Amino acid sequence: MIARLAGALGGGAAVLCAVTAVPLARLFTDDPAVAGEAVGFLRMAGLYLLPYALVVALGGVHQAVGAGRPLMVSVLLGLTAQLASGIALSGPIGVAGLWAGTAVGALVQLALLHVLTVRRRPAGPPEGSVESAGLPAGVTAG
Repeated sequence: MIARLAGALGGGAAVLCAVTAVPLARLFTDDPAVAGEAVGFLRMAGLYLLPYALVVALGGVHQAVGAGRPLMVSVLLGLTAQLASGIALSGPIGVAGLWAGTAVGALVQLALLHVLTVRRRPAGPPEGSVESAGLPAGVTAG
């Protein structure tokens, strides 16, 4: 349920960025070159928002149940992927490569968080844990 809500909100924000990029850029500048860069950034930001919304939601669940290690590992490796891909892509495609790096980093974080969560899934919630105290069905500590 939490992941669906985060996905819907992240997806909505991504669509909003893509659809409103041109009018938003025009609100802040009349310079076509600056507006073009702003539109590119807003559209690239949309690619980042959906996976990162899921990372934030799943990270919050992990923190709430005391399983922050998978979150920390995914954040550190995702940041490394973001920086490396931003540097690698900035050469061939310029500043858009830096923006694409954020999306790559968020996707790496999400994939790692999923893999680490599935690998650590316990057989059942310990007595007195947050899970046994009413965490929504289908949400696990990871």
